[in-house]
Amino acid sequence: WSEAEVGEAAELVHAHVSPTPLRHSLFLSQRLGATVHLKMEMLHPSQSFKLRGALVALQLHAKTHGRLPPLVVTASGGNHGQSVALACKMLAVEKCVIFLPHNSARPAIVSFLEDLCAAEVRVYGQDFAECNAHATEFSRSQQHAVYLHPYDNEDVMKGQGTIMSELADQMDGVGPHPSPPHVVIGSIGGGGMISGLINTKPAVTSPAFNPEVMGVQTEGCAWYEASLAKGCVAHKPVTSIAKTLGSSTSTPAIFERLRAHLARYFVVSDAATVAAIDLMLQHEKVLVEPAAACVVAALLANREVFEGRRVVVVLCGCNVNPEQLDQWRAEMLP
Repeated sequence: WSEAEVGEAAELVHAHVSPTPLRHSLFLSQRLGATVHLKMEMLHPSQSFKLRGALVALQLHAKTHGRLPPLVVTASGGNHGQSVALACKMLAVEKCVIFLPHNSARPAIVSFLEDLCAAEVRVYGQDFAECNAHATEFSRSQQHAVYLHPYDNEDVMKGQGTIMSELADQMDGVGPHPSPPHVVIGSIGGGGMISGLINTKPAVTSPAFNPEVMGVQTEGCAWYEASLAKGCVAHKPVTSIAKTLGSSTSTPAIFERLRAHLARYFVVSDAATVAAIDLMLQHEKVLVEPAAACVVAALLANREVFEGRRVVVVLCGCNVNPEQLDQWRAEMLP
């Protein structure tokens, strides 16, 4: 992407939401012998970074077509649907329909979509792949509908990539700002966020800002690991508690982008992820979802990779509740 495209995406995001905070983590810095900052993406009003992509994609559609779409449709495991619904409300889109698979249709998510965002919710399929296929067909049958895929959409990726351009502003080493990071690390669902970070980095004009991008998945959401073994994009069933990472595969283009540009890749267990949720709650006083905590688990299991370096952890969301955490503790922790 060009510098102009990246700048436009940032303007479209910041017209509606403020940059998320960047917070130094004394706990993780001490544990890793590194300088660790947390990019607090779970503080968006949609509770995840995905609001960025939805806002950018819808506004770029309006720029191209002269108006916002009258109907927006998507399928989601949770975070993307919430973000699309909220973006539609913020931009005054006439109608928004969100398809959820049965394994993601929790009451809190449905309430957010219906009660707070006035979206229409339809529950279909046992997993994201089945739900997405049905939602795509529904969208094609509706006149003037626009389907916003969670990751297979360049404009959505441009929005997610504004995390990287924000970091360049927040970590320029000027005044109280910390120095540029050596590493930016986040989780991989379908790969849209990581692709956005990778594609945005070259357009950042500061020569001192050139972090490695690293990615993390849980064992039960590791389509990228399966794809590396196969040599092309592969399918792997989702069995993890990290439902917001719940893509069983991705696109060939995203796989090739990650294979070419991802500096390191880690896979962690659900148990290590739950332990990391507890550590973040204890030491940072924040409750993050498994898709965010798995990144912390990867750092703690690979101290030698990060020691002595400046690291940014993208905390992607907080779609979790205390009851779920209690259940996971009982099932997985000694």
